[in-house]
Amino acid sequence: MPDEFNADPTVAWDTSLSDRHRELDRELNTKLDDFEAGQGLNPLAVVGPYGAGKTQYLYEVCRRGWKRDIPAVYTDLKTILDAHESSDKPIVEWLEENISQETSKILKGEDSDWLPEFRTTERKDEFYSNFIQGSNISTDKRILLIDEVEQKYEELDEYMDVDDANPLREILDGLTDIFQVWSFGLVSAYELIGEADRRRFSEARIPIIDVDTIWDQLNNNHQPTTLSNGLWWLSRGRAGWITNHSSNLPSAEDWNDDSFIKWFDESSSHSYYGADSIAPVWSDSDVPGNKLIDAKRTVLFEQPAYDDWIIESTNTAISVSEAHTVLLDAIQNQAELSGDVFEIISDNLLDVLEGFSPPTGWVTEDTKAKKKFLPSGAFSRDEYMEGLLKTVIDFISSFEKRGDTRKDATQLLGDVDITSIANTWSNLYDPLEKIDEYDVQVWTVNPAIIREAYPPLALNPEELTEMDTIELRKANSSAIRFDPQLSFRGGNLKVRLCPTEDALQSVFEKLSEQSDVTETTVVLLPDSTEAEKWSIPTHAKRLTEHELLTIEYVGGQRLWDFILQLNHYLDIHDFSGVIGSELIEKTVIPQATDDQVRNTINALFTDLERLGTQSARSSKASFTNAYTLQETEYLIWQDPALDGRMPYYGKSSTSATPKHGLEYGLVFAERSINKDVPHQQLISALEQAYHEDYAPNTRWFRAQYFFNRVFEGENNGIHGRAMEVRHKYLTEDGQLRRPVLRLQRALAFLCELNNEGKEVVYDRIVHINKDRDEEEKGLAVLTDLSAGKRQTEDLFRGLLLEWVLHEDSTLLVDDLKDLQHKLNKLDRRMGDVNEQIEYLNKNIEPPADVTDLEPIRFQESNVSAYRENIQAVSEGVGDLATEVENNSKLAAAAAVLWSIADRYESVMQNAVDQFQDPLGKVNLYSNINELKDEYRSLRKWLNSTTTLSQTSINQAELQTFLDELGRCVFDFSTRLGTSEVPIERSDLLETLDRHVEDDVNQLNQLNKKTKEIDNQAAEAAESAETVVNNLQEFSNYISFPGGEV
Repeated sequence: MPDEFNADPTVAWDTSLSDRHRELDRELNTKLDDFEAGQGLNPLAVVGPYGAGKTQYLYEVCRRGWKRDIPAVYTDLKTILDAHESSDKPIVEWLEENISQETSKILKGEDSDWLPEFRTTERKDEFYSNFIQGSNISTDKRILLIDEVEQKYEELDEYMDVDDANPLREILDGLTDIFQVWSFGLVSAYELIGEADRRRFSEARIPIIDVDTIWDQLNNNHQPTTLSNGLWWLSRGRAGWITNHSSNLPSAEDWNDDSFIKWFDESSSHSYYGADSIAPVWSDSDVPGNKLIDAKRTVLFEQPAYDDWIIESTNTAISVSEAHTVLLDAIQNQAELSGDVFEIISDNLLDVLEGFSPPTGWVTEDTKAKKKFLPSGAFSRDEYMEGLLKTVIDFISSFEKRGDTRKDATQLLGDVDITSIANTWSNLYDPLEKIDEYDVQVWTVNPAIIREAYPPLALNPEELTEMDTIELRKANSSAIRFDPQLSFRGGNLKVRLCPTEDALQSVFEKLSEQSDVTETTVVLLPDSTEAEKWSIPTHAKRLTEHELLTIEYVGGQRLWDFILQLNHYLDIHDFSGVIGSELIEKTVIPQATDDQVRNTINALFTDLERLGTQSARSSKASFTNAYTLQETEYLIWQDPALDGRMPYYGKSSTSATPKHGLEYGLVFAERSINKDVPHQQLISALEQAYHEDYAPNTRWFRAQYFFNRVFEGENNGIHGRAMEVRHKYLTEDGQLRRPVLRLQRALAFLCELNNEGKEVVYDRIVHINKDRDEEEKGLAVLTDLSAGKRQTEDLFRGLLLEWVLHEDSTLLVDDLKDLQHKLNKLDRRMGDVNEQIEYLNKNIEPPADVTDLEPIRFQESNVSAYRENIQAVSEGVGDLATEVENNSKLAAAAAVLWSIADRYESVMQNAVDQFQDPLGKVNLYSNINELKDEYRSLRKWLNSTTTLSQTSINQAELQTFLDELGRCVFDFSTRLGTSEVPIERSDLLETLDRHVEDDVNQLNQLNKKTKEIDNQAAEAAESAETVVNNLQEFSNYISFPGGEV
């Protein structure tokens, strides 16, 4: 493709554009005359900025060559080098063969790729008819036209230091019988090929067009001449672009708001060598919505304009020529201007000043501008003056030859004291003229706005370092960080520049572990066909769906070459930190010693900053819009209502096991707890356990305030204050509001991304108070949030709770049923305690023949009350389980009640243990029966023995003594000091158990003695005496409560 949109081989070279265009026309005829006469010609370098008309000039050479019967073939450097790669022949030999072959095809009327591009077949036929079909065409002399050298300038640059492998040098030196015409973009190969190769060329430099010429063209075509300056800035004075943009302009009669917007949208959509034709400065500024069209008109010097961006004169003005003189003198006063440096600054300053003077400020005669005015305050501020001089620097860098002269000129302008020159301008008097003497309206646009709206094009990123951009691109494997310096309250935004696919994949790899929902990332990629083919993994696409990732294709090759070169420049100069305006403007640019480096960074960073910041702002807006509640106008997690240490119901829990966000289940559940949901029994039973001190430490509970604040009571559901919070996040029909739903889905996806499935999420939210390893990892999405308030984490827990139970309510149903099973087990244990107490009370009664004793009773204390409470809680849990099983939408709301009831079960385990443990530690059940058996055996022996009749012992007295012994043994109330033994009094139970066990042993020994008496009849007397003594000893032992005297 040619580098001008409208280049046409059937259209003649326009000599009316400028004096230089007429001069180029004469020089071309002279060269062709000499070549036709047999004189050898140096290759001709057609040099000019992109869009200046270089291709049209090559077409003119082609036309005139064939007109003179000299065959002219047209191609581009890329076609030559790409095609030659498959050939073993030297490039000169290969070229000569191809030129001959293509010439032969053209002469035969066959299609050839080595002719200019024709828009239509008719124009192609017209060209053949007017220029080629002749009888005197000779192939002795030929013309080779090579366009678009810039497409291969990097490849050429690889050969520059290798003499024997330099294709440029081979072509220039080898094709001596062919007139070569090469087209160079100013920023491409012509400035990189080196002085030796450049001297091989003669030069045809294409100039820019002035505003007057554009006015004439528009006027002649009956198009709106008010656009003269706007077209000049839009095209940067390039003839090709002027024609391209003006071709779509309607007539002056049809020029209105609608036609302006249509034309503007088309013209501003173009991108020239990586830069926008018009940068959208209105989107980066605080322009009100109703003034956007005015702002767009303003950057094109159209009216009505946006008042904040224009500078007007009311009484006095200054002519452009006088302004030019004043500014040159002011610059001259600060630095010595002479020779070529003076000429470069003077010419470009004049071009720029004329660009700032729209036609309403012209004095004309016979449609020609005789004087052009600028407002007297046009450059009176530092901001205005800086915008002007930087624009002049941009023009010098774009249109002047590379070398010391250009370097000196740009460095000189870059070093001037802006304030001093602005003050000089502000103090003007003599050069000013009263505008009421002319029929003019004098105004202009803020130069800083214009410079931002029209970024410079002719800058070469490879000025920054000696490293080849191709090598930098090959070596790039990680993203480059960019700081848009945007304030983002409540969120964190990262911008990553990815010049290569490897860099992009490195970002995706890090994002595969993303867990922070308050952070979003912007990834910028080259706007190229190649980048569009780069692989984007599924998780990255999912992140974009949740506004956690934005992928944008921005900028052309020059911008990305600059990014690579700038990043390398920062590395080799030990500049650390993220690329941002603060680093670049305050440190990097001031410390740059080379003017071309400084200008390149200064100009191209503006594009990078604009695109990066614009993308960041857009991403921030999308992210904020996605997660902001209209009801609060805050990001959900940034709501001031979440800022206190107290949860939404008004008081923080001092429990050792807080609710950890489960209370938000009542808020986020699609169906919350109302009067149709049985819940009061459970709550009342839990409150009873608290109020009755069923647990030794009530700190476990601390839900009384929660119940009072969140529930109405009497089974009427949740309180109005909880409903208010619920209505903030849910619609009337119980659906999460869209931003809240987005947040929930994003949190769920991030859990999935971190390999935390539904079961893990449920366990770490609902079972958070369970005994577990202290080092167990918490949920990734709740760890190290970059933004949020004190209650944000609990809010997120509630959303995740609702999500996971919406997905699988059986998780909670199973927990409820398991809890009911545990409570029923506790109930059975309490039943066992009751049975044990009944058994003990029944068996603790003394034998029937032991009378006149105060009975001892084992008291069940609160066992029955505890059991009834456990049964009530169990029934309430069961009802809740049934309700959730029948209506899963209720699950999230029920979770907090499960949590409190689950803690209740844990502490009631301890309470039941307090009843069962003392009973389990004693042997009263068997020892009492043994005691009775031993006592009965002793009485039975006394009643049936005949042995005592052989002794002096009085059996009746012994019987009385044994009766008294029974009363002593079974007088438990006297021995314990109480007739009431609470079952939880382990000390009394253990004392009683010890007494009984001792008595059993003593009576057992006596019974053994009686057996000895019966077995030893021969020794009856002695044995009887022994028995009496033993009885006496035992009587003494048990005569006092508690044991021996």
